[in-house]
Amino acid sequence: MRMYQFSAGLMALAIANGTSANAQEQRPEAAAADASNDSNDIVVTARRRDESIVDVPVSVTAVSGDQLQRANISSAADLARVAPEVRTYPVQGRQSTISFIIRGQIETSGLPTADPAVGLYFAEAVQARPQGSGKLFYDLNSIQVVSGPQGTLFGRNHTGGAILISPQAPKLGEVEGYAQAIYGNYDRREFQGALNLPLGDKVALRLAGNLTRRDGWLTNLVTGNELRTDHTDSFRASLLVEPSDQFRNVTIFDGFKGRSNDGGVTVIAVNPAINSPVNPLAVRLAALAAQQADRRRVAQFNDAPSRSSNYGVTNTSTLELGGVTLKNIFNYRWIRSDDTADAGLPINTLVQRVKVDAEQMSNEFQVSGTTLDERLDYIAGAYFFWEKATSTTFNSVFGSPFLVSPRDRATNESKSVFAQVDYHLNDKLSVTAGARYTIDDRGVYQYAESAPGVVSLNASKSATFKKPTWTLSLNYKPNEDTLLYVTNRRGYRSGGFNGGATTPATFTALRPEILTDYEAGFKTQGRLGDMRYRASLSAFHSVYDDIQRNVLTVLGTVPVRTLFNAAKARINGGQAELFVSPVRAIELTGFVGYTDAKYKEFNDGTLTGLPPFAYTPKWNYRFSGRVILPVSDDVGELSAQADYFHTSSVIRQDRPPFPGERIPGYGLLSGRITLDRIGGSNLRVSVFGTNLTNKTYYSAAQAFYTLPFGGLTGGVLGDPRMYGVEVGYRF
Repeated sequence: MRMYQFSAGLMALAIANGTSANAQEQRPEAAAADASNDSNDIVVTARRRDESIVDVPVSVTAVSGDQLQRANISSAADLARVAPEVRTYPVQGRQSTISFIIRGQIETSGLPTADPAVGLYFAEAVQARPQGSGKLFYDLNSIQVVSGPQGTLFGRNHTGGAILISPQAPKLGEVEGYAQAIYGNYDRREFQGALNLPLGDKVALRLAGNLTRRDGWLTNLVTGNELRTDHTDSFRASLLVEPSDQFRNVTIFDGFKGRSNDGGVTVIAVNPAINSPVNPLAVRLAALAAQQADRRRVAQFNDAPSRSSNYGVTNTSTLELGGVTLKNIFNYRWIRSDDTADAGLPINTLVQRVKVDAEQMSNEFQVSGTTLDERLDYIAGAYFFWEKATSTTFNSVFGSPFLVSPRDRATNESKSVFAQVDYHLNDKLSVTAGARYTIDDRGVYQYAESAPGVVSLNASKSATFKKPTWTLSLNYKPNEDTLLYVTNRRGYRSGGFNGGATTPATFTALRPEILTDYEAGFKTQGRLGDMRYRASLSAFHSVYDDIQRNVLTVLGTVPVRTLFNAAKARINGGQAELFVSPVRAIELTGFVGYTDAKYKEFNDGTLTGLPPFAYTPKWNYRFSGRVILPVSDDVGELSAQADYFHTSSVIRQDRPPFPGERIPGYGLLSGRITLDRIGGSNLRVSVFGTNLTNKTYYSAAQAFYTLPFGGLTGGVLGDPRMYGVEVGYRF
């Protein structure tokens, strides 16, 4: 109730005091323009309003829905292949639960007692927990990746960045949509489509969905079952009500339900110092030899079943009054997941089951417009977030009864107010200033067992964290299509609690993370004769204090995750992106990202040195080329695209790596050939492939090398060569 009263009061105040001219309408369907059309401009919402990408003084990558399809990007796990400085991480090896890393900012536990470093926003509303986030990529308008601390305009402060997913919005007065089907190897069957229906002159409904069925590409020799299967159902229903030019309301109901056998933790290295009757060295050496001989056949104690569901409703209302735009974004989301995994051995050394039950609600109210003879653009507002979540971990070591280790029942509440202005000093020079003040209230009840019926932790904690954050930048535009900028930003990630604690001594509170960022950048776009081009270049320096880090340790024989304030650090890096189309039939795209992250101080109670940052590649880059081949218009439009993506090596944890814990770098080659508008119709046929060279690589590693129930390092294999045929029809 407080949330509604809070927003209603702000809206009334804005209506009473709104006095500006020429409001900018903020519509969530504003998107990245497809590079294949004649327009060279890209519209983004990285500052919560529609702007050309060359007007935005931050590093932002925008990819349209069509570009995602041509690059064979079908899930959140693939996003790193089209965005610099991004890496994805399957949380505890689960393919539908994805954590994002940008500029070295990471949170891998997925527990509700701490917040992610990179925010995932769907239809402008944050999804606080990663469960079920992997299958949002269908019927999209665009995806935008905003790099660096987001402490002013986004509702949940994020030190690493934000990923903005914009679904296609309903359209008034049009019956249109598409349908497509995919058949691929491993018996992949995928059906996707959308239908836009006008319901009178003022109302429209858009229905969209995606169903995927795919056999596993790994075989578990212990059970005989397939691993890394995919069985997911996703749907979306969006209702637009636009009774006048001044008012617009969009309600989106979305849902996801998935089940799979995940697994696929293959043995990379074996610790010869661990040898016991319940964990024989010979068994691990045999598993290593067998998996080196055949990476598509593994032997693990269980099939790592995973079940998850994610349902949400988002309502966005926009009202224009006398040159002021008022906007309200409400969201409710309900998440369930149940995942089981083991150490990746054919014997019962460790079985871990994690169940999550979470619900969240948020409301954001904005006032925006332009005033002072269009010299001042402003946005201000208030934000409220509430979350209640339970995460329970069950552990069985060497066949012992399952222990609760631990159960977290967390309640999180965040309130903030914010404002940002852009003041144009003259036609070429402007300044940006923004600030946010956030109050986070967190509470948790934590329970754990050391033996069946023996309680080792039964306690509650609560804390309040308050921080100001800001954005300052100086922007220079020598012409309409060029921008130079320097910016300073402060980001903040709320404090919390060690959700992996199993004893009172380890049940500790976390201080907030603080990241101060300095960035300089250059953007330009235009034409040289018939050649279109777009380029951006940025460099940054970040100062990072009270870093929250998550490590896996053992208490007795029970594995626990410890979250603590580890360090101070500095991060330097940059990114460059280039698009060139020398003629309309040829498009060349590329990017390079560089991140050099170094700890200045680090203390987890055991380390004496300064480790590298976990899951932070120093380099990643992409080269892509698309060509429209000359064929008769009676045949259609024939095009071919090839993509090559490379990322350098990373380590598994923030400490000197044990054998196998340095994950090698890898490169992936993908391609697609499409015949569109076949015979003048709206029919399209494509053949596609990802990882065409069938590269063996690892997306993550399991750090069990020194643990008595492990004695190995396990690698989570990335997808092998995937290929198929896609048939689509637009209407």
